[in-house]
Amino acid sequence: MTTIKLTEKNPMVLIFDGNILEIFSSPRQWDFHSERIHLFWLEKFELWGYKNGTHGVYIRADGHDKEYPVDENIAPKVKDLIAEIQRARDAFRFD
Repeated sequence: MTTIKLTEKNPMVLIFDGNILEIFSSPRQWDFHSERIHLFWLEKFELWGYKNGTHGVYIRADGHDKEYPVDENIAPKVKDLIAEIQRARDAFRFD
């Protein structure tokens, strides 16, 4: 299981258990939410770099797009998670 806190300023947490990507925002945020996405529905999971030097994670699942900021020091962990998710997608089969 992988757990990553994306930023210190705007706490978002990603958890991946091998099949399900969970996204949690802070309960203190006005748009507090959590989501669970099975990797079957996960179309894209990418780390983006922006012109101003910041990073973001882009998620597309079942036709819906989400984007979350990522602190620079966390970007390598997100890259590792991207590789982990890709390996899981390549190995996934329905029973």
